[in-house]
Formats: sequence, C-alpha cells, structure tokens
Amino acid sequence: MLVGLISVGATAQPLSGIYTVGSGGNYGTLTAAVSDLLSRGVNSPVTFRLRTGTFSEQVIIGTVAGASATNTITFEAESGNPGDAVLTFSATAAGTNYIIRLDNAGFLTFRNLTLQPTGSSFNRAVQGVNVLTNITFENLRITLPTTTSITEDRAAILLRPTTSSNVRLLNTVITGGSHGFIHVGNSTVANYSPGSVITGNTISNVYARPMYLQYLNGVVFNDNVITGTSYNDYNGTVIWNCSGVLEMQRNRI
Repeated sequence: MLVGLISVGATAQPLSGIYTVGSGGNYGTLTAAVSDLLSRGVNSPVTFRLRTGTFSEQVIIGTVAGASATNTITFEAESGNPGDAVLTFSATAAGTNYIIRLDNAGFLTFRNLTLQPTGSSFNRAVQGVNVLTNITFENLRITLPTTTSITEDRAAILLRPTTSSNVRLLNTVITGGSHGFIHVGNSTVANYSPGSVITGNTISNVYARPMYLQYLNGVVFNDNVITGTSYNDYNGTVIWNCSGVLEMQRNRI
C-alpha cells in the first residue's frame, strides 16, 4: 500500500501594524525589515520604528504588495527625535551610491530620521528611479560632507523617475554636498509629475544646486530657507520647465 504525504507550507501573512527595528526589536536591522516587507507585503498601514542607534547599511525598496493610499508604509525614529536614529553608508561606487534607493516604490513616508552618507566621492542619501508614487520625506536631517565638486553623486535626495506623483519634502534640514533636493520628472508635458509639495525646509552649505525642480505639474513651494555658498554659478532654487500652478510664498533664498 502506498501512502501519499502532502506537505502544505504556511503562507506568510502580510504585515500589519507597528514593528520595531534595532537591538531587541522585531527586526535587528533595517535590511531585515525591508526584506520582510517586500516578501510579505501589507494589508493595512504599517510603521517601522527605528530604535535609538546607528544603522550602517543600505536598502532598496521596490513595489510592496498591498500598499496604497490607505495601506501606507512609514519608517520613523521610535523616539520621535531625528538624531536618535541615524542611517549611514559609505559608498565606493556609483552603482551603490545611496543609503535608501526607491525603485518602483510608492506610499512611503520617511520621518524623523538622520541620514549621513560618508563615502569619499559618493554621498547620496536617497535615490529614486522608475515609478515613484506618494513619497513623503518629513523632518529628516541629512548631512553630506562639504565639497566644492559639482556632481549628482553628492546629492542629498536625487529623484529621476520615469514618472512620479505626490512627492513631498517637508520640514527637512539638508546640509553640505553638491546638490540638495533634485526632482526631475518625465520630460513629456502630458506626463509631468503632479502633486509636488516642498515646505518648511532648511538647506545650507550646498555647493551648487540646493533645490532643482524640473518637469513637474503644479508645485507648492512655501516657507523654505536656503542659504548659499561662494560658487560663482550658484542657484538657490531652480524651477524649470514646470506647468500648472506654482504656489511660492514666504521663502528666504
């Protein structure tokens, strides 16, 4: 007599709720948390709270199953203090020049974190490519090494997606580097990126381009403070080839 055995593996359930990252948390590293997120997806809002400490690693966040305007994903310091959760990485090549890389990512918020890229020639904190949807950077502290080079390899946040929408930079402090915040959307007018909001930010000691916006549709740009350097082609803010309504109030540049 033959007896057939059928093994049924347990299906990992989507993530839901609040998880801690760091020593003694649900995940020991940010890498482990992101890996599980991409593997399991979400079925409700998810928050990863980073415990006090330094996370010397880099992550790539792509499409998350189940993520939506309702089922959002947030990475934030557990204490609420940006200085308590520090993300750092020392890149040595262009292909790994990021702490966080967003690739076909959406419905993400990064809040109350410090990012400190430390490579000698490659100093990006965040890179975004392909499709980016509903991405929020809020109350971050991004510090890059001081430089007199002019290169996007030394940009705090570099977003060059094929298409994007609803990208927000809020109450963030950027210091140092060659470029601060760069968001270049799709060059086809019909596909210009809608929903950009840039408010309450402080950008200083960025050598060449603290703020560069191109191919966007409708921009809110309020209450930002941008201070310059001695570079002879310095531009505090460039808003170029954008369409729709530009709301620009109470800035000091």
